[in-house]
Amino acid sequence: MAGLLAFLTEPNGLTPHGFCLAWEPGLLWLHAASGLIIAASYYVIPLALACFVRRRSDLAFPWVFRLFAVFILACGTTHLLGVITLWLPFYWLDGLAMVVTAGVSLVAAIVVWPLLPRALALPAPSALREANAALEAKIAESEALAARLRDSEARLRVFFEHVPDLLFILGQRPDGALVVEALNPALAGLIGQEATAAQGRPLDSLLPGPEGAAFARRCEACAGAGTPSQFEAVLSGARGETATVESVLVPLTDPATGQLRVLGSLRDLTERRALERRVSQAQKMQTLGQMTGGIAHDFNNILMGISGVIELLASPRPHPRRLELLGQAGRSVERGGRLVRQLLAFSGRQPLRTTCLDVNQVILAMTNDLITPSLGGAISVQLLLEPGLWPLLADQTEFEAGLLNLAVNARDAMPEGGSLVISTANLTLETGPAEGMPPGDYVLLSVADNGEGMPAEVMARAFDPFFTTKGVGVGTGLGLSQVYGFARQSGGTAQIRSAPGLGTTVMLFLPRGRPDSEGERTVTAVAGDAKPAPVTDAGV
Repeated sequence: MAGLLAFLTEPNGLTPHGFCLAWEPGLLWLHAASGLIIAASYYVIPLALACFVRRRSDLAFPWVFRLFAVFILACGTTHLLGVITLWLPFYWLDGLAMVVTAGVSLVAAIVVWPLLPRALALPAPSALREANAALEAKIAESEALAARLRDSEARLRVFFEHVPDLLFILGQRPDGALVVEALNPALAGLIGQEATAAQGRPLDSLLPGPEGAAFARRCEACAGAGTPSQFEAVLSGARGETATVESVLVPLTDPATGQLRVLGSLRDLTERRALERRVSQAQKMQTLGQMTGGIAHDFNNILMGISGVIELLASPRPHPRRLELLGQAGRSVERGGRLVRQLLAFSGRQPLRTTCLDVNQVILAMTNDLITPSLGGAISVQLLLEPGLWPLLADQTEFEAGLLNLAVNARDAMPEGGSLVISTANLTLETGPAEGMPPGDYVLLSVADNGEGMPAEVMARAFDPFFTTKGVGVGTGLGLSQVYGFARQSGGTAQIRSAPGLGTTVMLFLPRGRPDSEGERTVTAVAGDAKPAPVTDAGV
């Protein structure tokens, strides 16, 4: 080592650089001072880089900083040796330092260009600040959302725990069984279970009796079908009481976990059903009273007429108007018979002689012979009859009487005149036109007017016997009830659509007659006794 140092510092008869400067003191010290300042600076800069890299462990490419520190240190050494060689000819040592500097410089030049794209890809401080600001905004937004979710959860919890309806949540286990995840206090009170104690248990283990097992099966069917379900059920409570509930089940699948849940809502209808039964009974009694009063009134008038005739004819002296009185008695008997037939038609006990009718031909004949003359000149009649209308199996006399009743009712609803539209159509219904009626082919007869129309409370009672809004002596209140009874006994139904000021449409849905039904036959059985619900339709 000592030999190498001696070799590197051997003058070998060479002249120092100061000789080239003619040993001019000013020039010598200018070079010397500049070289020393440069060397000192080059030594300080690597120390600062080393300190910076040491304290910033997050720096990208820290080895580049170390490489440049070595390069700058080597440059400083060459400047220091340049000052020494002004007086001492250590040219071998100076050359060796230059070789080291050249090597470090070459390595730095080689690695800096491939590194440049990667360095340029690093985000600028402004971009980092923007990203940081965006991140802080996202965090603030997430915190606000979390706060809103907590508030929403708290509100839902209050609703869940205090709503009077019976609420529950079922979760599906991996084996497919449904177990309770949550009950609200209302349902927990009904079944006599703590909400926390019920969690994780099958629903049928909480609901007693066969009703509970049937309800649990409905929940499983809803989960299997994947569609909401609504139905009425009867549940037994912990103390043996029963409750009629309206049940709504909604299956939901958690998008994150794929777990199936069933949300259930039960509304206690027990008191409502009891009230409906009381109201229905009151309405039946009101209708019965009205019908009884109407029958008594009409028959009393008939009997009084007959009784008066009998008294006059029972006189010892022949009455000069004997034949006229007998005619009055006969007409009273006819009115009584007509009243009985109308009551039988409403009750569905009127004997019918059914034949296959060509409805369009019957309507055309009646329009010319009966309907148009009965309506007067202020009401126009329009027929919209479907070509190829299916035949109808019905009693022609009762059909004609019903159609005439509808036309007369329409006339009374249009005292200032108007328009009456009679239409027919073939209908194939996938569901029956009324509850309890089968789907299939029906002939539709519609009689529509543009008269006064009916409010909902009047339309609800329009088919009741002896119910009328006309003045005393104008109507018996049996016209629409006879139409309804005829339709029901013929296997069909009647419906009303009306609204105040928008007219009324009465529709008869009558089963299609088949070709093999030709010929007369007598029908006395009633095709159901359910009363149709009128339909309010502002467009009629």
